Amino acid sequence: MAKVWAAIVDVDVEWWAVLVSIVAGVIAIWQARLAKRQAAIAEGAAASAVVQARAAEEQVEIMRAQLAGEEFDRLEARRPKFTVEATSIRTERDTGNQHFYTEVVLTQTGGRPLSSLIVSASGEYVEGMRDGKESDSQLFPVARETTIEGMSEGSGPEKVYVHFEYRHAAPVRVTLTLKGIERGTGHVWDNEVRHVTVDREPQVQARPYSDRRLRGRR
Repeated sequence: MAKVWAAIVDVDVEWWAVLVSIVAGVIAIWQARLAKRQAAIAEGAAASAVVQARAAEEQVEIMRAQLAGEEFDRLEARRPKFTVEATSIRTERDTGNQHFYTEVVLTQTGGRPLSSLIVSASGEYVEGMRDGKESDSQLFPVARETTIEGMSEGSGPEKVYVHFEYRHAAPVRVTLTLKGIERGTGHVWDNEVRHVTVDREPQVQARPYSDRRLRGRR
């Protein structure tokens, strides 16, 4: 009888060992699946975080672009605006020397008022700007730039004078660079460029002497 009970106990111990092993295997599989699921959830959350971060960056860039566009529009509304007209190439003499120049008329048509406008000229055959108004000097000194004091919309036209080399070929293309200093704030409005093309004054054809004699007898 003792042997029978011993055999039964051995069987029970083996069965319990198998059962424990099976349960342990099931638990291990479940833990592995749970860990895999948690890893997938974490990976999905990380991917979602990346997408959200990219979306936030795109929103920031859109806001920056909008602000930049609004700032550009605001500055453009304040930027001084001008019309530019030029006469033909004219000639003047002083102490036996001959000078060639053109008169440029600048009119401010919009934007902020200016305490001063600095005008410079460049181009082939361009010597520079006359330093002074039309009849301020008999020597016609030429400078790199000239300054107009005080301009605003409605203040009327202002004249500047561009001088050319003695030996030049017409027509001449002149590039004018305008640099305005805003009144009150001191803000500098530069890189404003205008182009004008000027030619010589048309020559007046004199009537033949014989034609004038006939017209005088009538």
